[in-house]
Amino acid sequence: MIDVLSNYGLVAILASAMMTVAWLVHLKYKNGSLGDIPWCFGNIIFFALLTQVNHNWSPAHFVMLAMISFWSLRQGIYLTNRIFKDPYNEDGRFKKIRQDIKSHEGAWFFAMFQLQAMLQILLSSCYIVCARDSSLALGPLQILAVVLFVISFILQSIADNQLARFSNNPDNKNSVCKAGLWRFSRHPNYFFEWCIWLSFAIFASNSPLALLAYLSPLTIYIVLTQMSGIKLSEEVSLAKRGNAYREYMQETSSFLPMPPKLQREKQ
Repeated sequence: MIDVLSNYGLVAILASAMMTVAWLVHLKYKNGSLGDIPWCFGNIIFFALLTQVNHNWSPAHFVMLAMISFWSLRQGIYLTNRIFKDPYNEDGRFKKIRQDIKSHEGAWFFAMFQLQAMLQILLSSCYIVCARDSSLALGPLQILAVVLFVISFILQSIADNQLARFSNNPDNKNSVCKAGLWRFSRHPNYFFEWCIWLSFAIFASNSPLALLAYLSPLTIYIVLTQMSGIKLSEEVSLAKRGNAYREYMQETSSFLPMPPKLQREKQ
């Protein structure tokens, strides 16, 4: 078993290398979304390698790996297909960043890709806690974590499919998606993403370094609500959809799903 800092160091090297490769490919397509691919698939590599170097494979570790793999593969394949369907069509969030950059565009995007690698280091905290725990077993908390994961995984998939169907309909151009789960949250996919990371932390809750595992859901919450998630997405939506999206913001919760009426009363 290697020490905690060495575990973080291993993730740092891998994350930086994968993001560098993604950045090099991005130079051809001018598409910042390419960083999302190692962001997803890297999770499987991180946990499997961390568990291997700590020599702690157990049934519980395989369950954790299965959870990570199901989520990473679904999201990674979904994003990869969406990106390479038209690789030169950059996501609106990154278009805005590119427009705001006055010079040295390649260097700025390299720094942004490496920032994603740094965030992956923090997100790997729950993986490191599990990987180092030789006594990790399937108990009540781990069962709770699996249940939360399955529910969140299904609901995130539903939210993504609802948005994809809405966006693929030419009649909905410049309209606001309020279908299904999007009626209760402006970003249900982000909320259930956070729930998935929370399930990973709960899975590690019996481990000696359990509190460290909760750094993962805390980090992803900050990323989704304050950094590249909701903040950038809504700036783009307001610019594109104007008053229709402002009305949607007034009646619908930004993150936590709740009935629209309750959201209006809360405001």
